[in-house]
Amino acid sequence: MVAHEPPYFAILPDAADQLAFVDEVYRLFRTEGMGAASAHFLAGIGGTMKGLPDPATLPPRTAAMITRLMANAPVMMEHELRQFTSHRPDITALAPYADRIVLAAGRETRGHLPYRPAALLAEQLGIALTEFPGGHSGFTDAPEEFVSHLVEALQVPATVT
Repeated sequence: MVAHEPPYFAILPDAADQLAFVDEVYRLFRTEGMGAASAHFLAGIGGTMKGLPDPATLPPRTAAMITRLMANAPVMMEHELRQFTSHRPDITALAPYADRIVLAAGRETRGHLPYRPAALLAEQLGIALTEFPGGHSGFTDAPEEFVSHLVEALQVPATVT
């Protein structure tokens, strides 16, 4: 499994502050709309996520993916962001499978909120953190390099069955 910047804010030493930040994003979404919530979220994660490209400038398959991401943003704000960020993974349950887990983070997010849970979880599992190109949205920041890193990360050692 490759987990790129899993949003486990609840495991951080400053979890209360980070979860309050997420609650504020949700409040803004409900009271002022997606634009205000998104702007607050992007600022709070340290400006490490670039805006999505205009689908009209992309090949059809990529444009369709970006269009789906944009259409799903309200669902994410309403039903996923608070739930995902408050989740605490079970380290004891994950530990036996640590050799099959790749925790990844974007180089440009180092020191920022998206990077921190991945780094801490890797430390707790006793595995290395793998840095990918770009920021939180590395798959759109540097797609070719990101895919190359992903393919490499998915290589299963011969001893794993």
